[in-house]
Parts: sequence; structure tokens; C-alpha cells
Amino acid sequence: MQAIEINAIIKSHHELRVRLPDHVPPGPIRVIVLFESDAMASAKGYLNEFLDRLPINRATTP
Repeated sequence: MQAIEINAIIKSHHELRVRLPDHVPPGPIRVIVLFESDAMASAKGYLNEFLDRLPINRATTP
């Protein structure tokens, strides 16, 4: 498996068009999209949601 990094712009209609180099053969591929986000806020939000769903441990230790 090989990886190619190509910079692109996502337009307002949320579609992405990519022109691949000629050496890439036709056939199935995997596409990974990386975009900037507020990672600290979202990670903390997910952790808080996870912690809120945990059951309360009412057991006491002897």
C-alpha cells in the first residue's frame, strides 16, 4: 500500500475532487480526509460524555 499527500480545498457544497498522478492504477482505494479542528475541546467533550455515562460505584472497601 502506498500513500499520496495532496492538498485540496473543500467547496461550500462539501464535495472534494482530486486528480491523482498517472502512476496510480484504476481500482478500489481508501480515502482519508484530515482537517483542522479544535482537538482539545472535542476530545475533552467526548471524555466528559463518556464519564457521565459510567455507572456510579457505590461499593465500599473494607
